[in-house]
Amino acid sequence: EAKLDLGSLQYSGQYDQSPIIAGGNIVKEDWITTVKQEDFDYLYNKNGRPTVHFFVDTAFTEKQTNDPTGVIGAVYLDDKVYITSATKVRKEFPELITFLPQWVKANKYDYRSTIRIEPKANGLSVIQQLKQMTDLNITNTPSPTDSKETRLRSNTGIIECGRFVLVEGAWNEEFIDELCGFPSKAHDEYVDLTNYAIDYFINDAVEPVDEEQLINDFL
Repeated sequence: EAKLDLGSLQYSGQYDQSPIIAGGNIVKEDWITTVKQEDFDYLYNKNGRPTVHFFVDTAFTEKQTNDPTGVIGAVYLDDKVYITSATKVRKEFPELITFLPQWVKANKYDYRSTIRIEPKANGLSVIQQLKQMTDLNITNTPSPTDSKETRLRSNTGIIECGRFVLVEGAWNEEFIDELCGFPSKAHDEYVDLTNYAIDYFINDAVEPVDEEQLINDFL
């Protein structure tokens, strides 16, 4: 009766002392698709090594109780978003500025890649400093107008149907735990970054410009 009255999420929090529904809250664990590293590498190379882009959710701190900075690498391949790498770090501003270029270059960054950072309070400082100190392709991630919960709910269909894939790595467990535990987890950096990646590659995507066709049309 209590579960019917409260709903699964509130019941789990009040009676199980865990505000997470078995299997996941908004995103269900069995929706998450993973692929072995060697299988992804074969697919990636077979398709001409498409561009890996990076998404950053910034924070400056070394305190374990504060929000960390989250970073993911992602690529669009065979109509799917693949998360190729992910990490969270707690670093002060100077150390973060040093860390980010090293990390992306170790995770398939090349001249075509972009590093996409939301220009919120501390993100703007990171954008400005990286543009001044590096030759990386730094760009702003548009600030969302909807809440992260609304955005995640709108992306559940993409995740459930297998168009969002994690390449196997040591970071998978934390990523899945946070994504499926949202909004009950203490941190939600990977939720933000999931939304950014899906929006960039699928929801807000536009057809690429055919430069050769444009030249021919002009001539």
